[in-house]
Amino acid sequence: MIAPTAFFLESLDGGGAERAIVALAGEIARRGHAVDLVVAHADSDFYHEISPAVNVVDLAARSHLLTLCRLITYLRRRNPTVVMSALDVPNIMLLVAARISGYKGRTIISQRAVVTAIQREWPLGRRLMIMLLQHTLFPQADALISNSHAAANEVRERLGVPTDRISVIHNAVDIERINRLAREPLSNHWLSKLQQPLIVSVGSLTARKDVGTLIKAFASVKARRQAHLVIIGKVEGRNSQAEQHKIENLIEELGLSAHVHLPSFDPNPYKWMAAAAVFVSASMEEGFPNVIAEALALGRPIVATDSLGDTATLLEQGKWGRLVPVGDPERMADAILAALDDPTPPDGRIRAGDFTPARITAAYLNVFRPKSEQTDETFGHPP
Repeated sequence: MIAPTAFFLESLDGGGAERAIVALAGEIARRGHAVDLVVAHADSDFYHEISPAVNVVDLAARSHLLTLCRLITYLRRRNPTVVMSALDVPNIMLLVAARISGYKGRTIISQRAVVTAIQREWPLGRRLMIMLLQHTLFPQADALISNSHAAANEVRERLGVPTDRISVIHNAVDIERINRLAREPLSNHWLSKLQQPLIVSVGSLTARKDVGTLIKAFASVKARRQAHLVIIGKVEGRNSQAEQHKIENLIEELGLSAHVHLPSFDPNPYKWMAAAAVFVSASMEEGFPNVIAEALALGRPIVATDSLGDTATLLEQGKWGRLVPVGDPERMADAILAALDDPTPPDGRIRAGDFTPARITAAYLNVFRPKSEQTDETFGHPP
């Protein structure tokens, strides 16, 4: 039996990290490698996107303790050559499971967002516990891969991960796949009646995405010209209902109910993005902003916050889209109006071409090798 390359996730629910790992697993399998995608529970949003060439290992576990126990069993029985996890809790669980199981292969963790920004949303007890475990366990990983320079710098400075174990590899942008999905018909009664320009944003409706600033900016745009706003994403987290009500109340208070549409999660956001006159991101922080890279692949004009993370790096300090300060609805509104009126917006497809799946997959496979076999080629885009 050929030992596989393995990826471990807690679930496949609706986030950019999950989608990126599913795509990476499929690309590696397409190159002829045996690949296991190990998930605590597989009945979730992106299951249909998994390549048939990838072996899905469903641990069928709903608690962290049961997941940990079954992950230990998996490592002992399957003994993959390398296993990589993504996101905070799975990273911790993998490192614990590897130690308990006596696993001797390469253990790699992937830090896909700026740690401090995420942890602000957690209760104090959880935050302290996660930080303690990260500080204790992360330096034990054979390698840490980050999709952003900001997150890589933080794990080095705050968590003590040695510099020579850290690699920055941005997410892949599959332009062919994105454009194929974007051509699917957008059957939506609300959209079919529109005559004015459409502004689109995609992302979970959490505090970090700062949807409130986006809605206030749109109100300012709407006061100066006709337009509509679509926000694709679902509410997540322990305060999800409160956040949903907060967003809905703000829309109503600003008199925008007929002009703002919240269709919730859509497994194919690209058909919405392709219809956008302007794509907008209001995030307060991003690691590598997948949706902005995907909007570039569709050639959409972009307005984004110059937030903590690699948004400015991706847009090359404004070359490929307009950057505005975080939390400033008026500056965002001005940028949206300027984008709507720009007769020659930059062709973001050129920039998206820097992140082809072939190039990004090669970078991952390089890190998956033992240190002595790795090449010195640099795959990240330094700021």
